[in-house]
Order: sequence, then structure tokens, then C-alpha cells
Amino acid sequence: HMQCSDVAWDPSGRVVVSFKAQPVTKHEETKLMVENGYKAWTWQGKLILEEGLPFLFDIQWRPRPALLDDDELAKVKKELPGRIAQFEAEDKARREQRSLIK
Repeated sequence: HMQCSDVAWDPSGRVVVSFKAQPVTKHEETKLMVENGYKAWTWQGKLILEEGLPFLFDIQWRPRPALLDDDELAKVKKELPGRIAQFEAEDKARREQRSLIK
């Protein structure tokens, strides 16, 4: 997208994010924060999400585990509800942090 500073594919290859991020600089130089935000696209190029943010320095995908054997897969499935709750709590904290910045 216009003024895109970087692009990041998700590990599955199904979604790509283009984003405009401000450089990490001294606090006095925050005047560079124009039109920070991201756009998420399907691998076919269809825009699925767009968000402008007052501060954006980088975007990274959560790491995905490598292929697992049956025992490891069973362990992951067992721990999944706790992990989902953990990720949702982290996401909620980030949303609240962003709402305080705006």
C-alpha cells in the first residue's frame, strides 16, 4: 500500500501484512509518525483488515510450531485452552494500552 515501509507474510502463507512504521528515534523526534498503521491482505490480494495507529514500530507474527509427533500434538491440544486465554489477555492489554495512547 502507499507509503508501505515493510511487508510480513504469516507463517502459513495465507495472509500478508503491509505496514507503515515510524523509525525508532528520540522522543523529541516523534513528528515522523505520519500515517502509521497496517493492512492485512489474503494471498489473493483481497484487503481483509486495515488499522491506523498513532505509534507503530514493527509487526511480527506469533511463531508457529514445527510439525509435531502424536505425543507432542496431544500435549498442545491439552494446553490450548490455557494458551488461548493467555493470548486473549495479552491482546486485551495491548488494545487497552492503545486506547490510552489515542
